Amino acid sequence: MCPVCNAEVGRRPRGRPRHYCSPRCRQAAYRERRTSWSLDPLPTEQVSLIPSIKTAGTDEPVAQAILEARMVTGALLRPGTVARPQLAWRCAKAGAELRDSLEKYFPFG
Repeated sequence: MCPVCNAEVGRRPRGRPRHYCSPRCRQAAYRERRTSWSLDPLPTEQVSLIPSIKTAGTDEPVAQAILEARMVTGALLRPGTVARPQLAWRCAKAGAELRDSLEKYFPFG
């Protein structure tokens, strides 16, 4: 049985057994696996756990900017898994570079 559409999967006389009934279902399963993983931005309640950033009142804008940058990171990484290929790689690369920069300059925990 095809895990995507529950259709009968044909058997091959030799080689590895088929898992999907068609290339369309195989691609749909691949896309589902890619979209099931996502990097969500840092939740607002966890930002308050960053003591080095939120110690003084003047650091509040910095903490807010870091939170917004983490949200933008998540917003870029999500389309990187579902957008058309011409845009997906750009979104994924920009999101990954932004995530890496945030981790480098503002490490969390």
